[in-house]
Amino acid sequence: MTSTHAPAHRTRSTSVPAVVTRVLVLGITLALTVFIAPVLISQQSWMWLTVLLLAAAGIFVLYSTKRFVPGKYLFPGSFFLAVFLILPIALTVGYSFTNYGDGTRGTKEQAVGSIIASSVQQSPDAPRYAMAAVATSGTAAEGPYELFLVDPDAGTVLSGDAENALEEVPAGDVTVVDGRVTEVDGMTVLNAGEVNAIYNELMELAVPVDESTAVRPLGVNQAFVGTTVLQYDEAADAITDTATGEVYTVGVIGDEEYFVDSEGQRAFSQSWLQSVGMSNYERLFTNSTVAGQFFSAFVWTWCSRPAPCC
Repeated sequence: MTSTHAPAHRTRSTSVPAVVTRVLVLGITLALTVFIAPVLISQQSWMWLTVLLLAAAGIFVLYSTKRFVPGKYLFPGSFFLAVFLILPIALTVGYSFTNYGDGTRGTKEQAVGSIIASSVQQSPDAPRYAMAAVATSGTAAEGPYELFLVDPDAGTVLSGDAENALEEVPAGDVTVVDGRVTEVDGMTVLNAGEVNAIYNELMELAVPVDESTAVRPLGVNQAFVGTTVLQYDEAADAITDTATGEVYTVGVIGDEEYFVDSEGQRAFSQSWLQSVGMSNYERLFTNSTVAGQFFSAFVWTWCSRPAPCC
């Protein structure tokens, strides 16, 4: 009689920690998903959003039930293997067929927006804002960066970045102390040292207000509303300099598209992500400089590998 009751008692007592652990794991997963998903959506990081949602769905399917016991053990290792090894390899191979690099990482729309915004010029009577903070949803060193400004007349807080127009921030989303934004929901506010470290990049940041005006920083404490000299005609797919009248159209230089001047010369440093087929691989085997750098790195990596233990 004693032997028949003891196992049941032990089963009931040991199931409580298991239930608590399951609830904690699922709760943390749900909280992280709800917190991170809006950030990825705002950055249009669709691939990582997909990874996040699939991982969350997998965790709920596997760990909310007593079934799929093998999967419970296989999932963690398989997940990290895919995210940290297989996915980077797939991305690297994919990018090898594009012109991915500095100034060519975004879409054409983003490139046009950056070109137009960078042409902002300040007029003598341009309105100014107190620049209350610079915040990021990424890292302090790499961004992306968003400006938080205080309207000198209304006292409201406005925010925007290179891709999103300036708009008023709901009072509950920010904490303002002595006219300065100290906290932003879902973002990290940069301190003075971090702002100084990105000063040059910050001075190039322009936040659109409408089709012809944008806000740019003026030092680290102020920002001004200026007029964009360059205007984009979507129908003609051309950029016009309103000060000189010159028109820049899309032209091909090498195997990439750029906005070019009347002589076919590249007019701006920005371009956009494009497929270049096998061009990168052709350069690898035909350009001695590129080939030399690649094979030097390959040899160094091969020679630096850990020695076999046997």
